[in-house]
Amino acid sequence: MNLQMKAVFILIFMLSSMVSFTQKKALTIKPGGIWTDTDSEPINAHGGGILYYGNTYYFYGEIKKGPTW
Repeated sequence: MNLQMKAVFILIFMLSSMVSFTQKKALTIKPGGIWTDTDSEPINAHGGGILYYGNTYYFYGEIKKGPTW
């Protein structure tokens, strides 16, 4: 392989590595799935609601742990 081909392969590898590091985590909600917060912890918001304030949406609700009846 000549020097130019090696340089092209190295450049492509470096660019693809940079793109993967700069991509943000996809923010998706899947019905029936576990929803997570910004720290990737499961959201515990029973009877939840949504509040919009200052160009930000907030999801809030009651935390339930242990047995309930």
